[in-house]
Amino acid sequence: MQNVLIPTRINSRGMQEDEDTVSRQSDLKLLEKLRALLAPAMRLPPEIVCMIFEQCMPPNNAGRRHPTETPLSLGRVCGAWRNLANTCPVLWARLDIHLPNSSSDWYKTTAHILAAIEKWTTCSNNRPLALSLVDYGGFPPIHLPRIAHALCSHAHRWSSIDLYVSSRCFAPLNRLLYSNNLSALEKLTMHESIESHRSRREIWRPLPNYPRLTSLSWATNYVDETLLVDWSHLTELSLLWDPTENHIFRYSHMLRILSQVQNLVTLNVGLTIELWYDIDHEAVENVVLPRLNTLRIRRPAPLAMVNSFFERLVVPALRNLELDGIAIFHCPADPWYLSRIAGMLERSQCDLERLSVVRAHVTEEELLKMLQWCPHLKELVFEVVRGWTTPRQLIDRLTALPQSADGRGEASVWLPYLERLELIGGLDKGMPLREIGGMVASRRTSFAHDTQGLNDFVLRLAAAIHDPEERHPDLRDLQVTLEDCSQLNTHLQARVQIDRMYEPSYLTVQGAL
Repeated sequence: MQNVLIPTRINSRGMQEDEDTVSRQSDLKLLEKLRALLAPAMRLPPEIVCMIFEQCMPPNNAGRRHPTETPLSLGRVCGAWRNLANTCPVLWARLDIHLPNSSSDWYKTTAHILAAIEKWTTCSNNRPLALSLVDYGGFPPIHLPRIAHALCSHAHRWSSIDLYVSSRCFAPLNRLLYSNNLSALEKLTMHESIESHRSRREIWRPLPNYPRLTSLSWATNYVDETLLVDWSHLTELSLLWDPTENHIFRYSHMLRILSQVQNLVTLNVGLTIELWYDIDHEAVENVVLPRLNTLRIRRPAPLAMVNSFFERLVVPALRNLELDGIAIFHCPADPWYLSRIAGMLERSQCDLERLSVVRAHVTEEELLKMLQWCPHLKELVFEVVRGWTTPRQLIDRLTALPQSADGRGEASVWLPYLERLELIGGLDKGMPLREIGGMVASRRTSFAHDTQGLNDFVLRLAAAIHDPEERHPDLRDLQVTLEDCSQLNTHLQARVQIDRMYEPSYLTVQGAL
């Protein structure tokens, strides 16, 4: 009998110890929760916490939203934060949908996307929403009607729509664009991917009237004056002409579009094809854009004819002009005739304040003639294209002439209102480094007050990895000169930035033999 009772007593004692351990762990968890309630973060007012949450949100152009990012990650900290995040509509004001290229279960992937749409539309509490949808070309179109139906059911709430899709996915999604319930839409972006070059123009038709639309960005193979019912409300317009069926874009089409956008403030134009000048120069009147403040011209293709774009344009309120030939192919490129742009500035009688000429094949003589019509220029960005020009004449003109020998009179300064200057080029013999340093020093001492004149100077030089800076003694002298100018004038920031196309870095592995 004693042999039977002893194991029983031992088992009872073990069970009691297990119960004590579980009770102790439960008490510790309760103590941790009580301590969490006393944390400073838990004592903040909900309004302050919501403001902190808002600062944690990624920017609109942050790309793909991952479940570990805000606002979803905020709900994984604790239940109180989850409830608070769900009641902050500003955290759910933008919905980013990225259609994946591959999936083991497309039905499950589609269900997750539909759940995200429902989550964002519910937590945003009837606020206007911004939608961004990106298609990488691998999502099956058969599953898109369900997504389009869910988006159309909330069409009245979309204030911004950004679509980056291929033609194979646009057909199911065009139901959203042609919905008559987009009454709150203010910004529309439509970009077709490279795969869409197989698309047909017949899938496009004039968009319905969006009463609040003020910003339109359209990059497809179909652009003409019948795209929108009403262009007059637009204040920002971005167009990329790249038709695949008609490789010549008629100048008259562009004029008919620009004649309808009288309230335009910002105009971005990209031309990848030949611009056929098909009008009578004397029979057509100039197109006046009275409120245009910013004009950006892009040439993605090296042979695109962009010079005719400025022939009939009058922009009296223009302040910012950007010219960018972003083509990276090394092939003969047609030059940019800045004399035509200078003619536009002369007709417009505008006070240009900012000019950027980057990756554009221009001669230095053309640039200097154009700058004669920019006496109030405050910012100049110029990239020296190798084989086309050197900035020697530009540096000479920008160098301030000293006062007379008797000390009377003021220094002669060309472009006296220039506050920021950025030069871009290569680290080679064609860049006059010593003259650049003298130019910056001369403009620093040409004004009575330090706050006047040049305040920001940047010299960006592209160098190869096998071309060390020690091989260029003038570069070190320039850096010393710029440092001295910055120390003598606290309002001046002058620096040299070396950009290398490829600079390898090596990791140190601890314990490696």
